[in-house]
Amino acid sequence: MSVPIVQSSKREYAYTVQVEEVSTRVLRIEHLICVSVETGRVKDRERVRLLMEEGHPNIAFLADICTRHHLTLPTMGGEFS
Repeated sequence: MSVPIVQSSKREYAYTVQVEEVSTRVLRIEHLICVSVETGRVKDRERVRLLMEEGHPNIAFLADICTRHHLTLPTMGGEFS
């Protein structure tokens, strides 16, 4: 069984940002897209579409994550099966 995307992503790729006096860990947009693809709900499909069109993800990095987690790579229009 593969490790859930959020769990593996937080460990490997999350970076720390400071918001006022609070530090928090943030995932890259490519991970957010993959989490939405994995979930596959209607609202997640819309989120994928918006992130693909307006978020300017790194397609090579996104493809690598999708491959590692056996997910379909979304098109630039946000479509996936």
